[in-house]
Amino acid sequence: DRVTVAFFGDGATEEGVFHESINFAAVQRAPRNIELKTRYASALLSAGGADDLEKARTALGEIVQTRSDPRTLYMLSQAERRTGDFSAAEATARRMIAAQSGRSAFGYYALAEALSERREYKTIVDELTPALAAIRGQTGDHKNDLGLLLPHLGFAHQVLGDHDQAIAVFDEAHRLAPNDAGITGYLIEAHIAAKHYGPAIDLAKQELITHPGNL
Repeated sequence: DRVTVAFFGDGATEEGVFHESINFAAVQRAPRNIELKTRYASALLSAGGADDLEKARTALGEIVQTRSDPRTLYMLSQAERRTGDFSAAEATARRMIAAQSGRSAFGYYALAEALSERREYKTIVDELTPALAAIRGQTGDHKNDLGLLLPHLGFAHQVLGDHDQAIAVFDEAHRLAPNDAGITGYLIEAHIAAKHYGPAIDLAKQELITHPGNL
């Protein structure tokens, strides 16, 4: 009689499950290593599955009990929003804004995302309008901060039917990033919503010249 022995090794475990198990074991062995936990949570957020998001939220909730820096608060707000707890996401975003005395564009960005989920567009306008004014009044180059928030404000104005305001906001965003096809598209749509067909056509023609592959 002959006996055959087959050894599967690590291949017997699905790769994703195996790596997550290793990472989780490392985190559990070093519970005080906040940076390791943060990286673990970031990886779970990137994975994006429902279970991953819940695990990320739990890990981040533990982290902010000892370290509530802007990066961790932003990630927690994203995890809360993506797991459907929009109220918690809003509260964490406001906590992030308060921690940075209103100077955090990412805090307002997280807040706008949470409010958008609940379609609270008037609140978005009320929150972002003074925030953007404050950013414009700061010294230095804040193009990235403005570019992060202006689309949210423009879209909120458009949904509320404030077409002239939406056009003004998207036009500012377009001037900051004239080669951003997405921003140009928002500005075109704002003109169409306002029934300003001439400017919409002119922008579309110019965009087709600049980005001929962008339908």
